[in-house]
Amino acid sequence: MCGITGIWNWSGQSLSSRTLFEMSRSQKHRGPDGHGYVIWDNYKTASPHIWYGDVTENPDMNIEMNLGLGHNWLAIQDAGRMSQQPMCFDNRYWIVFNGEIYNFIELRNALIQKGYKFQTGSDTEVILTLWDSLGEESINHLRGMFAFIIYDSKKNMMWACRDRFGIKPLYYSYLPGKSGILFGSEYRSLFASSLIRKRWNETALVSFLACGINKPDDNATFFEDIYELPPGDLLRIKPGNVEKTAYYRLSDANKDYSPMAVEKLKNVFTETIGLHLRSTKEVGTCLSGGLDSTNIAFAIKEILGSDISKFKAFTIGSEASSDLSLAKTASEKLDSEHHIFFSPDYVTFEDLAEMIKICETPNHTWGPINQYYIMRFIKQEHGIQVLLDGQGGDETFSGYPWFFKVIKNFLVRQGERSYADNLAKKFLEKSPLPQQILDSSTGMYFSRKNWIDMFDGGALELLGISREDLIRMRPVQYYLNDELDWHDFYQMEFYRRELQHLLRQEDRLGMWYSIENRVPFLDHVLVEEARKIGPKDLWKDGYSKHPLRIMFPEMPEAIRFNTDKKGFWENYSVFTDDTVGYMKEKITGSGILNGIIDAKNTNKLNIMSLWRFFQIAVLSE
Repeated sequence: MCGITGIWNWSGQSLSSRTLFEMSRSQKHRGPDGHGYVIWDNYKTASPHIWYGDVTENPDMNIEMNLGLGHNWLAIQDAGRMSQQPMCFDNRYWIVFNGEIYNFIELRNALIQKGYKFQTGSDTEVILTLWDSLGEESINHLRGMFAFIIYDSKKNMMWACRDRFGIKPLYYSYLPGKSGILFGSEYRSLFASSLIRKRWNETALVSFLACGINKPDDNATFFEDIYELPPGDLLRIKPGNVEKTAYYRLSDANKDYSPMAVEKLKNVFTETIGLHLRSTKEVGTCLSGGLDSTNIAFAIKEILGSDISKFKAFTIGSEASSDLSLAKTASEKLDSEHHIFFSPDYVTFEDLAEMIKICETPNHTWGPINQYYIMRFIKQEHGIQVLLDGQGGDETFSGYPWFFKVIKNFLVRQGERSYADNLAKKFLEKSPLPQQILDSSTGMYFSRKNWIDMFDGGALELLGISREDLIRMRPVQYYLNDELDWHDFYQMEFYRRELQHLLRQEDRLGMWYSIENRVPFLDHVLVEEARKIGPKDLWKDGYSKHPLRIMFPEMPEAIRFNTDKKGFWENYSVFTDDTVGYMKEKITGSGILNGIIDAKNTNKLNIMSLWRFFQIAVLSE
């Protein structure tokens, strides 16, 4: 896991190499183990300048640059000098890579059979060698999370690629007049170039303030002139020409479902976890007490056996938390080494502001504070750099409560009304919420109007826009939906809504503390296997994610059939009176907000809306 940067200026006017140095320096938290650069003062020649180390303070390292790649190195698979990046193959292909290729050993063995030789034990060298063998087709053989840039000095061509589900980030922007292109793993690296001004995308900003839109479009971001490479996409770049193409999209599930084979799913799941444990550094796991993280932990036990007693699991919670009690129950059954961070009674101003700045973009809830605390605890107290997490389980297995409605409607259309009605009855019996509250809290996922009404909290009046005008805005049309069938809704959750902003904060909060967060539920082989499971097996006897409740029968019953997981961020007070006063003070003093609202009139906002406006004030400083 690392940070990558790149600049290609094909206009003929050179930039200073210090531009690239500053871009990499701004995201050095992503790679504390080393820094590297390859720079061409004329990209039409084959003799680049290569440096490894922090050269930002060395005045001799200032040369003219037409093309350059930079890398922040978090050494996980091979910490040897030969594994430093940028890495070159055959004096032709250059790569900067962020992520992990979990099947790199199998790929390397296949390439050795073809006659290739390797100098390192890194997955980076495997990507480059595979590229020499198969070109773009090699992407389809990669199993992992990744964002990388490859430059072919022979063809004078560049590729930029992002993994199938967008686990690892990659942003880009154009030089004035589209005279070139620049890349970064984080927004801050592009701003550090001084070539891109930090300007809010006004439509995205208003859509967020009004109703919490976290992702404005496939390519668009919260900032003007900065684009996000979508999940499963590839850029082909030649001087003056940038072409974007999709190499992967998750297909709709088969319409004909066979009964779920528990053993087959368990085999795929356990194999996936085994691949995610590959590391030369110590690996730990999050253990929330919920179904997803506990399944990961039980798969780890199956793989490690008695060695799990040395394996560290991490939980955040309060003594009064039922979730913490479940995590303790799981750890005792696993016999793992369990470490608990007890959440504070309240959140300090400093922690709130730092968490917001780390995330770089706002979130419609304050839930990320939980992950901020646990990442900091793991880094400071245990020094672990690789961590497994249960992100993606609810999307992969259609497990969120709001999936129930589309599952039920799908069953009715399939002629299974009796089954659907019985499922609904059992689901409501097991739900910790009354039907009226459940309907209102999940109904916003099926009506743009309902979502806006739920999130408004005085924001529309303060912004001076109507609900109808807001609905017509592109980010709202993109992020929200009215009624959809199960397959379209599934795609929506994966690519447009919840998952994408959750992965964004997962990446930022982990990498700020130089922790590589791995999310095995988003291994594409596992996701595609889950898509074969029919709705009657996914939701059964009133339980969501039923396959995960029966895959490891040795899991404690209290966890397997729990339907009342609260989430640890609810277990302590975030917004004390002092905190609310601090938030209002920040909003009132914000130049960007005073430009679009009367920021002194914050009494019109409820706490959810106040939180949204406060984040923009902090991020605009």
